[in-house]
Amino acid sequence: MFWRLGFAQQSPVEQLLESEDFTLTKLLDEDDLIQECKQLNQKLVEYLSAPEQLQQLLQYIVNEPPEDGGDKEKFIYPYKSSEVLACDISQLNDFLFSRPDMIEQLLSILQRPPPLSPLPAGYFCKVMISLLSRRPEQTLKVIEEHKVVPMLMQHLGASSILELLLKVVSEVEESMHTRAYRDNIPDHGGGFGRTESIPAGEELYSETVNHDVDVEWFHDLHVVDSLINKFSPENTEEEHANASAALVGLIGTQSQSAMMSHNTASQVSSRRLGCELLVPSSSLALLDKTLKSGSTSCLEHGLAVLVELVRLCATMGADPDHLGVDGEGPPAPPRSQDPTGTIRAIAGRLGDMVTLLARPPKVPPITNTTGTLNPPLGSVRLKILDTVHALVALSDPYVDEQIIELRALPVCLDLFFRYEWCNLLHNTVRTMLEGILGGGREAFKRNLIEDCGLLARIVAAHQPDATGKVQAKGYMGHLRLIANRIEQLAEGDEGWLRGHVAADMWRAFADGALSTSNDINDRRKLGDSDASRDDQNLSIELGEASSHPSSFEFRVNLLNEQLFSTEDDGDVEGVGIEEDIEAGPLDDDEPNYGSPTHPHVSVSPPVDAQRSADEGPPGGGGGTRWA
Repeated sequence: MFWRLGFAQQSPVEQLLESEDFTLTKLLDEDDLIQECKQLNQKLVEYLSAPEQLQQLLQYIVNEPPEDGGDKEKFIYPYKSSEVLACDISQLNDFLFSRPDMIEQLLSILQRPPPLSPLPAGYFCKVMISLLSRRPEQTLKVIEEHKVVPMLMQHLGASSILELLLKVVSEVEESMHTRAYRDNIPDHGGGFGRTESIPAGEELYSETVNHDVDVEWFHDLHVVDSLINKFSPENTEEEHANASAALVGLIGTQSQSAMMSHNTASQVSSRRLGCELLVPSSSLALLDKTLKSGSTSCLEHGLAVLVELVRLCATMGADPDHLGVDGEGPPAPPRSQDPTGTIRAIAGRLGDMVTLLARPPKVPPITNTTGTLNPPLGSVRLKILDTVHALVALSDPYVDEQIIELRALPVCLDLFFRYEWCNLLHNTVRTMLEGILGGGREAFKRNLIEDCGLLARIVAAHQPDATGKVQAKGYMGHLRLIANRIEQLAEGDEGWLRGHVAADMWRAFADGALSTSNDINDRRKLGDSDASRDDQNLSIELGEASSHPSSFEFRVNLLNEQLFSTEDDGDVEGVGIEEDIEAGPLDDDEPNYGSPTHPHVSVSPPVDAQRSADEGPPGGGGGTRWA
């Protein structure tokens, strides 16, 4: 009744449409334009569907704004034009797809040389993604006919283009995926198979996508190979990063399909792009582009793909039947390939990665609150450590032999002890060591305990310096967890380990510093307020430690553990995530504790910046725990 009596206030857009001198620019000036479009205002839709108005909207989207234009021409009009075309107005979309000249006008932005201007590229991709979501079969046909995908590859340096490419891949893969389900679900007399045989959500998708759309043309474009070829020094760092993100996205989709698969033959095999990455030739090409390019950017972003590829192999390794693609025609049942070839290819280049860990390219030193890091650790070596960790987690005999033969673990331990405040490094190495100690591979455990001298290095890290004090280091909490794991193994069936933990050096540490640290940590987890008073007895503890040389003065760690140890996930560090993208070679005069000449370690390696225990944590703060 309220609306019939005419008390409702008319919107400014309605008022403008009823006037005689309104123009498109006046409509774009109205704040309510987008809302009226979403409400399908019929008079507004009819006006915007006129050829001259739609062409003007497309011009605002794809054309560069005039240099002498105002903010409206540069920002407001292009933005609102893209929002109008992304509102899923059927009348507008129908008219757009019926006019090849307007489709060409929309795609004309891709014919410009790279790099694209970010704003027009973003508006263009917004419209294309909307069309792919609402009209996938029509949009994919346009993309095929106008050879859009190769043009997207040329402009991969733009993040919005990456988003559009991933959307295209998603629609293609979902189409193949749904068709595979249709082909494998038995027909019970109702045409398409029973919907209860389709996973949750697929029945909704099956009603909106044309299952008969042919997307084989997309696989003939060799998108995976094109993305791998982007890892070239000739391309920009943005292209490297976006190519890496695209490949990681494909791997993630493949991994998710493997873990959630209920119908292996239809679901996993339809993820053909992910399967193409598991072909040994693709892995070798990626390794060559990453390790031989001589570009730090190629190395860093290529390693990010390798890490995820190894993790995917670990997922597939549990069930080799998850893999397979015959490379021709429709997806084949996934029994023609397993990840063994890919694993062998990556393990065969492990020596190059270990070399980069020990002797990375030179970069300038950096200075932070802990002192000067020369060389800094760098994100490249962190990525290599992630790769080694993923390879260790495979539990593959060939990979294990390579890791032991190339002495990868000693190099990882060298970095662990050298960079005292890099929590990412410490977490990665600790979880890797815990995986080895908790597994059933005795050769790996012996390599870690005997060849790497792990027990001696743990003890050496807790030794007092020349001033009689134990330096507070960022890895103390991680060492406590590793030491506890070793003690648990010695109490089990690991008979060969008992002789090592029975040594006087280790027993003094285990019964002294380790026991005290565990006691403080346990009381803190239980909320015991008395644990906070341990620092008040520090002078007494120091006196007792000094009067008993056999204890190695380990009880001086009482305050250090209280400040820096945490609960079961290791310690909290204040700094140490180096921002540099790479690090320089190790100093020649520094002993390499992972080298064959130093297989057993009794002292910790030197560091570039040391602080005495009385200085407290970096940045001051006394007894305050810091993060």
